[in-house]
Amino acid sequence: PYLLLINHASMVDFKVMLKATHPRRINNVMSIEGFNDYTEPLMRSLGVIGTRKYISDIHLIKNMKYSIEVLKNIFVVFPEARYSLDGCTSYIPDSIGKAAKLLKVPVVVLKIRGNYVTCPQWNLKNKRTYLEAVMEQIVTLDEMKTITPEEINARIKEHFQYDDFK
Repeated sequence: PYLLLINHASMVDFKVMLKATHPRRINNVMSIEGFNDYTEPLMRSLGVIGTRKYISDIHLIKNMKYSIEVLKNIFVVFPEARYSLDGCTSYIPDSIGKAAKLLKVPVVVLKIRGNYVTCPQWNLKNKRTYLEAVMEQIVTLDEMKTITPEEINARIKEHFQYDDFK
């Protein structure tokens, strides 16, 4: 099991994530509002855990730990917590480093380039242009024992830089 962090620019991200993690089982987080767009039974069957955005949620942390420690699943988080509005890196909260340290698992970043240009949220017609994904482990299990949450955040922010127009 590991914590997988992914940038988020369009619905294409989910297809890329599933391709990158197949055949391993995953759980991921979705805002509670997303459960209104899709049916709750569907979301639950896909391993999606609902939460409210931008609040402290101890139940979410417990579900993350259960997913990793008991189910041995990959846990996926889109730390920007929204679709990109401009195809560039958005704000990443410092709490993500604290959560990673608490989970005590390796941290992996899946950076998708071209997803904003291919299919931005405001224009859902997939133009099928160039898309590239790079999946990279940025914190190992051994490093997790000694690294600080601040150092984890620094690595996340360093490896999370993207600009779909470059």
